[in-house]
Amino acid sequence: MVFQQEGHLFQLWYPDSMTKVLGKQNLGSLHGYMHKYLKNMVQNLVGHASLKKMILEVESVTTRHIEKWANQETVELRTATADSSENLRENFDDFMMGLVSIPLAIPGTAHHKCLKGRKKVMKVLKNMLEERRAKPNEANTDFFDYVLEELKKDDTILAEEIALDLMFLLLFASFETTSLAVIVAIKLLTDNPRALKELTEEHEKILRDRENPMSGLTWKEYKSITFTFQVINETLRLGNVVPALFRKALKDVKFKGNYQLTPL
Repeated sequence: MVFQQEGHLFQLWYPDSMTKVLGKQNLGSLHGYMHKYLKNMVQNLVGHASLKKMILEVESVTTRHIEKWANQETVELRTATADSSENLRENFDDFMMGLVSIPLAIPGTAHHKCLKGRKKVMKVLKNMLEERRAKPNEANTDFFDYVLEELKKDDTILAEEIALDLMFLLLFASFETTSLAVIVAIKLLTDNPRALKELTEEHEKILRDRENPMSGLTWKEYKSITFTFQVINETLRLGNVVPALFRKALKDVKFKGNYQLTPL
C-alpha cells in the first residue's frame, strides 16, 4: 500500500543526519521531474542496452573481484590514479560504519569519521571529473562521460553538485550491496545443496549446448537462466542488502481503520 501510493500519500525521505552524509542533492532527496531525470540517467548506465554490452565482462567476473568490477562500471576507476582508487575504498569503509550511527559530529565518533570520509570521497570524485573534462575519452565508456555530455548541453537541468552526489551514491551502493549480496548467496547455496545442484545444472547445460565451448556468454543464454534469477531474487529478499529505505507521509493516512500515519 505504501509503495502503491508513492508520490501521493508517501514520499521517499531520509533523516537530516543521513542527508548530510548522502548529500543534499542525492537521488532520495529530490522529487518530481528532477528525480525522474536522474533515474533515467541511472537506467542509461545499468539498463538492458548497457547490460548487453557488459555481458562478456560479467561472465569473467570472479567473487573476489565482483566489488571492484561494480565500482568500475559506475565510474571507470582504472583511469584514475592508484592513490585515488585506494582513497575511495578506505573512505567508504568509514562511511559505512557511520551511516546509521548516532549523529554526533564530534571528533572520534563514527558519524564524524563518516562525514570526513564523504568529504574526502567527494574531493576525489571532483578531481576525477576535472581530469576527465581536461582529457575526455574518445568514446563514452562510463558515467563520467555521460555526465560531462549532459553538462555541456545548453538546456540541461543537471548541476555538477547533483551529478557528484549521484556518483557518490552509486559508488557506495555498489561497494556495499554487491559484496554483501554475493556473500549471502554463497551462504544460502552452501546451506541448500538442492538449490546449488539445480543452479549448477542450469549453467552446465548452457555449456553443453554451445556449438563452440570457448565462446562467450550470449544475451540469449543470459535470458535463459531462469533459476539463477530466482536465486538472485531470493538472495536479495532474505539478505536485505540495502541498509534502510525511509518514507514519510504527505497527509494523514488511515489504514484498515486501525492505524493513522501523520506527516512529520
